Amino acid sequence: MKLFLILLLVAITGMGGAAEVEQNIPEKTAVAQWMERANRGDVEAMCELGQCLIAGEGVKKDPQQAVMWWCKAAEQHNARAQFNLGVAYKNGDGVEKDLEQSLQWFKKAAEQNLPQAQFNLAINYEHGIGVTKNLQTALEWYQKAAEQDYMKAQCNLGLLYLNGGDGFKKDEKKAIYWLTKAAEKEDTIAQNRLAKCYMSGRGVPEDLKKAIQLLQKSADQGDAEGAFLLAICLMEKQPKVAVKWLKSAAEKGDADAQFVLGTLYFYGKHVPTSLDLSEQWIRKAAAQGQPDAKDFLKQVPFKLLKGEGSLLIK
Repeated sequence: MKLFLILLLVAITGMGGAAEVEQNIPEKTAVAQWMERANRGDVEAMCELGQCLIAGEGVKKDPQQAVMWWCKAAEQHNARAQFNLGVAYKNGDGVEKDLEQSLQWFKKAAEQNLPQAQFNLAINYEHGIGVTKNLQTALEWYQKAAEQDYMKAQCNLGLLYLNGGDGFKKDEKKAIYWLTKAAEKEDTIAQNRLAKCYMSGRGVPEDLKKAIQLLQKSADQGDAEGAFLLAICLMEKQPKVAVKWLKSAAEKGDADAQFVLGTLYFYGKHVPTSLDLSEQWIRKAAAQGQPDAKDFLKQVPFKLLKGEGSLLIK
């Protein structure tokens, strides 16, 4: 009886192990399957194989081979492959960097209604990357991607409508609409910009409470600008909480937060006075080109104030 229980236990253990291995197919096995299917002409497999090769997942990293498979798939009008080629040419990954070629592949994929391609094509037109800058064309491609619920396009479309440009006028109503769409999907850039609109009453009724709610969501995601703006909103009524978020933003490299934190330490407002910390944060901000920080350093002789230098008498 004892022997029977031992054998039964071993059998159960063995069965469990076999099932676990079957559920977790090794990456190399998956790559082999993609390779087999790609060689048979499976276009989707060509795309997946290219992804494995470009990232080195389950196979030695080989960007040139990745591009080769994407070319095969792109020639068969696969939008994903066309988009991937656009990215490869834009970054010079597996091919020589060629922004015009990148644009052409993005356009082919965008014309097949691939939202990420439409978004990247819009960026090219907005900033003149591989093509003459054209904000109207950028807006049109952002619009196509935004209407497919592509978050980043919704954000950028909102920003374009907010700022206006050649070929179209500002439209704050549309700007708020698209920024709200993106903010609801937790896009921190949209949350921050929409919050600024609520802070200033631009396109919406002024509403500090709403601004704080948006900035809290942004800051909670680790966004430095969101943390800085949240600190500014809370500084008057909740200084301790504000300083916490200001430090968080400064530590993440936000130059404006670094400058403001430095001035708080200089004047001893909401924090203990510390010339060392003041100088440290203001110099960090100045090193990033923050203009107020650079001016502050020109006007304030930290070494003299700390007793580390002396005035020169001419």
